[in-house]
Amino acid sequence: MMKIFFFQMTFDRLAPLVVQRQQWEMPLGLFLCKPRVGMQIALFVKSMFTAFLATVAFQARSGCGPMEFKGIISTQILYTTTYRWLLSVLWSGPYLCVLPFYHEITLENIDLNLRCLLTYSALQIIIACRKGGTSIEDLAEKFPDMIVKVPIDVFQGITDEDAAKVVDGLAPKVADRNASIEQVKKLYKLFCECDCTLLEINPIAETSDNQLVAADAKLNFDDNAAFRQKHIFALRDATQEDPREVAAAKADLNYIGLDGEIGCMVNGAGLAMATMDIIKLHGGTPANFLDVGGNASESQVVEAFKILTADDKVKAILVNIFGGIMKCDIIASGIVNAAKEVSLKVPVVVRLEGTNVDQGKRILKESGMALITAEDLDDAAEKAVKASGTC
Repeated sequence: MMKIFFFQMTFDRLAPLVVQRQQWEMPLGLFLCKPRVGMQIALFVKSMFTAFLATVAFQARSGCGPMEFKGIISTQILYTTTYRWLLSVLWSGPYLCVLPFYHEITLENIDLNLRCLLTYSALQIIIACRKGGTSIEDLAEKFPDMIVKVPIDVFQGITDEDAAKVVDGLAPKVADRNASIEQVKKLYKLFCECDCTLLEINPIAETSDNQLVAADAKLNFDDNAAFRQKHIFALRDATQEDPREVAAAKADLNYIGLDGEIGCMVNGAGLAMATMDIIKLHGGTPANFLDVGGNASESQVVEAFKILTADDKVKAILVNIFGGIMKCDIIASGIVNAAKEVSLKVPVVVRLEGTNVDQGKRILKESGMALITAEDLDDAAEKAVKASGTC
């Protein structure tokens, strides 16, 4: 993931363990990998409320809300409908979702949303919404009055007044107001103690005994705090993450996989985003964000090419390097060595500028590789889009 301010990791599977530290109750569940097993359990559990929820260890669950059942599932029609939903959630993408099966608490209301987050301006803010859902952004656009934002003074911490504003924004139907205020304060304490950049309870449910319950939770952690959150980071499950991003992290590369056809290798986050933008302007779609950094070694460049070429969707690669700290000759040597190791089968467009640019161009020319050179960023993007066959 992009490492500009924070490298955010999401651990839905450990959310109950973390959230319960502050006495926020969460329904217990069983983690399932096969939809048929989930259906068999649902048929025999005698519960007033049963829900399936897709759980993934990365932020790719948009649109996969909970599948809810009132009472016992007994009809073949409902069984078939539910089974199809589970299949679509489990295998709608390249990664396996794990389904927790919640069945323990009778819930009166399950449609509230609460987020604690740290913004890029280092501002702590709590967002409360009286309606849950998978896209609070769309809700904010259509019904802005339903969203309450409460900024928190990082030096003072959350006050009773702040917590009261949050609870009023949630507008619980049956939960005790004073108890809810204390629960919000506990949630903020958890957010700080665990070095979270995001803590989202969505949905929040209300129980028949007037309590707020975290029906689901998502937490993002600042990787710069890994040294003091070892018990949390030890639970990271790389098998639930994009394997390209895992490989990039091991090579100390900043990589985010996308769905386009033009692989990008750039030094510097700002230049990388500008490169992606200009590719879009020319009618192409970037396949990734990849920042090799300002001091990458030749081996890192080779690893970057391996990651790019491992993506079957990539039809062309655009290398855009401005040699300030990063020297163009190192990038050029990495490209040549990567070609020998990886056996490049897609067109490669190279734009080099800056420190040792002449040496870099000479290395590429003497390699005998069929590279497409570009004079500037606009020229490079145009040639990359053309080489990919997009236009």
